[in-house]
Amino acid sequence: MNKKYFLIGFGLILLDQITKLLVKKEIKVFSFFSLERVTNTGALFGLFKGNNLVFIILSLIILSLIIFWFIKEKKSNIKFALILLISGLIGNLIDRIIYGFVVDFINFKFWYVFNFADCYIVLALFLLVYSETRK
Repeated sequence: MNKKYFLIGFGLILLDQITKLLVKKEIKVFSFFSLERVTNTGALFGLFKGNNLVFIILSLIILSLIIFWFIKEKKSNIKFALILLISGLIGNLIDRIIYGFVVDFINFKFWYVFNFADCYIVLALFLLVYSETRK
């Protein structure tokens, strides 16, 4: 793995984990936005709650496939998207292994609570779709 991508990934995972540790109580920023620690034992939008072991196994399988794709990939924009995806998966996987749930804390009152790892995953998927539709 290219050292640059390793450092980016490590930094993103570190940012995700540190921010999850920092938010202990609700911090109201605006009427529509706050930082508050929420636990999520499910997957997307809290679906399939209570299946932590299944999510750990699925995450490891998907992570292995994406790492294999990353190693084979030549395009730097795709590699960047994949490192975002890998970082997001690892960030939430760490939570599942250590705590038995994912820690979320970014709360726009009109949407689901999420974390930086979730942002990395969504951004990665957007970049991958964008890259594929530009052909």
